[in-house]
Formats: sequence, C-alpha cells, structure tokens
Amino acid sequence: MITRQKIIAVINQCIIETKSQRKKNVGLPRLRTEILQIQGLDIEAMIRLLETAVSEPEPTGKNPPDSASRYWVNRHSWSVFRGGASKTSTRKKLEEIIADYRGLHPLVAPAPRKPLILQTTTVIDERVITRMKSASRRADHEIVLLGHGETTLGPGNQTTIPDGTTVVFYTPDQAFLRNVDVRAIAVPEVWGRHQRPKVQEIAGPGAVIQDHRIGELDPSGIGHTAPAEQLGGTWMALTATPRKLSSILKPNMGNVHWAACRAHPTDDMIAFNAGEGQNEPGPEPNPLTDVQIDRLARQGGRP
Repeated sequence: MITRQKIIAVINQCIIETKSQRKKNVGLPRLRTEILQIQGLDIEAMIRLLETAVSEPEPTGKNPPDSASRYWVNRHSWSVFRGGASKTSTRKKLEEIIADYRGLHPLVAPAPRKPLILQTTTVIDERVITRMKSASRRADHEIVLLGHGETTLGPGNQTTIPDGTTVVFYTPDQAFLRNVDVRAIAVPEVWGRHQRPKVQEIAGPGAVIQDHRIGELDPSGIGHTAPAEQLGGTWMALTATPRKLSSILKPNMGNVHWAACRAHPTDDMIAFNAGEGQNEPGPEPNPLTDVQIDRLARQGGRP
C-alpha cells in the first residue's frame, strides 16, 4: 500500500544516498515539501507530482543554476558516466512507487471534451482560465495549448513566466513537433498509455524565455482518425490572428502544456534541423487493443 509516509521515506532515502548536491539540497527537499503540502491524504495527487518530477528534463552543463530544474531527479553526479539513456537511482526509486500505485489504481480516461476556442482579442482572466482548465481532457485538468506554433527571435521578444505558472515544452527550441503524438499530450490517459512525449524543456515561474506565437489548429491537421474535438484543450479560432504566448500566460495557471511546434520564424531548415520530440514508455504495462483505445477515446473510463 502506498502512503504519504512511504513516499516521504523513499525521498529521504534518496536525499541520503545521492551524490548530487543540487538534488540533495535543492530538488528533493522541495519535492518532499510539496508532497507534505498536498491537502488530506490525496495519494493520487502525490503520484502525479512524482510523475511530473521524473519527467523533468535533465539539467545540462557542468554547473547549471539552481533554477535549471525544479526537482533535479534526473541529475547524475559528475562522477557517474552519463550516456544520455541511463536513469538515476533516484528516478528508479520514485518510478517503483509510481508503478506500484498504478498497478492497484489504473488510469481512468476522462470523457471527451470540446475545446475552448480563443479569439485574438480574448482577454485571459480568471473566468477564462477556469474554462481552459475545464476544457482540458487531462485527468489533472492542466491547460493544454494546441495549434501551429513558432518561436520569436531577439532580446526584444523575450517574456518572463508569471508566478504560479509553468510552461512545458515537448520539442527543443526552434524545432518542429515531430514524432510526437499531440493526442498523448492532450489526453495521456488514452493515447499516452504506451508512449508519452518526452518533456524537452520546462520554463517555471520567473524564467525568461523567447516568446512564442500560436495560431489556428485545423482539426483535419492533426492527422489522426479520432475526431479532433475529443481532445479538448485550448485552441485558437480558425479566423484568429496568431497571438503571443505572453498574451495568454497569467499568474497561477499551473502547468501549461505547449502542444505545438517551436519553429524558427523564417527558416524552416533551421527549425527542421534543430531537433525533434522523443517518446518515453507510458504507464500501461500491457498493450491495449485498438478497440480498447477507441473505446477510451470515445467514452473515457477504463479499457
């Protein structure tokens, strides 16, 4: 049985055993604090927090700043060979907890939702933020922005992420969103059961990043057979002018998933060569049939 005490005990063990000072002094203490701050005994919320922690991209460079990662779960000590594919012992321990819990409490796919359509002039206030979360078909109700996207260039096009808001990117900077199923971002409990898009960058509160633009999403452009409106999420209207990410982000939005490209604004070859999205194993240990996936997509629930 997974309890908060067991989760805290494993985190404390990881703090003792890790040789990474950032993990020991910054990331894991923060993870422990946030677990303790979850109200009541909502183990599901704790597991989702652990899933967020293990999916963070590894901080790169020999001496990245403390803000380079929130939990530092994927940070190897520099005395360990880092081949790019190995998991830290901390991640392995946290994934064991996640797997034990999911074995007893399988994912339940939320029912289909209609997307929220933004116009160019839509004012993002608390009411709209609530609607964006309600339109999300993710079980965690985190906001998902779906559309055609690109980055901006130059120091005059930077933006600061507001307090209480984090942007999750699934492709490297100046790259197209290739080899990634956007449905698995919008509804991981359906299309992410076997493979989930790997998080490539997380921009947390106070981070300064290049601004991005997001434009219309034609349902036929998703390229899959499932009706696009099953995905929910937040879209730009077909007739709308692309708007900047900075015009959408407000404080206390939680995680905002950018299910779009980050293409170079003028040179497609630069964007094409900058990298692409990758996938990681999903939470489903046994393959589901196409019929089961279709049933989840159309009505939610369990396979």
